[in-house]
Amino acid sequence: MILFVFGLILVVGGAFSQNPRRCNVPKQMEFRANKIDHREKTTTLYKQVVYDAVNKRIAWIEEDKSFSQKVDYHARIYLYNKNIVYDINISAQTCSKKPINKPFHEFHIPANATFVVDMAIGGPGEELFGQMWADAFPDQIEWFGVFSLKNCFPIRDHRFTKDTTKEASSIYFFDTVEGISHPDIFIPPALCNV
Repeated sequence: MILFVFGLILVVGGAFSQNPRRCNVPKQMEFRANKIDHREKTTTLYKQVVYDAVNKRIAWIEEDKSFSQKVDYHARIYLYNKNIVYDINISAQTCSKKPINKPFHEFHIPANATFVVDMAIGGPGEELFGQMWADAFPDQIEWFGVFSLKNCFPIRDHRFTKDTTKEASSIYFFDTVEGISHPDIFIPPALCNV
């Protein structure tokens, strides 16, 4: 019995003492999100986000019921491979087309990222296990992200600069599923062609 307990301690201790490894975040996902822009002091709830890192595109559909005093609700389709964003005002049924002025931000663990900590989110019996990673990019942006241990789904993505007038945002992900169920979401509606 003593040998069994000692062996169990070695196995469990060995599992927890392993060096963390970067996991592979799914390249195509759908999720809901809460995005906080710390610079603008705004919070936006998204009822659907469709993410496609393969084709460098992402669609953000705002929740039409929110805790904010917003009057207009938007869908934004970012097509980074074409350098175009469509901003559809759902409330007013209008659409504008503009060039994208920033690079595609992939939700992944960068190659130079540093492991920060293992964590359990939630309480006993309902916890989600994750890992936090951090990195700094050449454009003065610092980043940290939290990813689920089992499927490598993003849980939190935080980007900021030391000069927060440039960028400071946090995205909280939930209801994430791998894959894209309706790829036609990336086709702008007819009102955008007017």
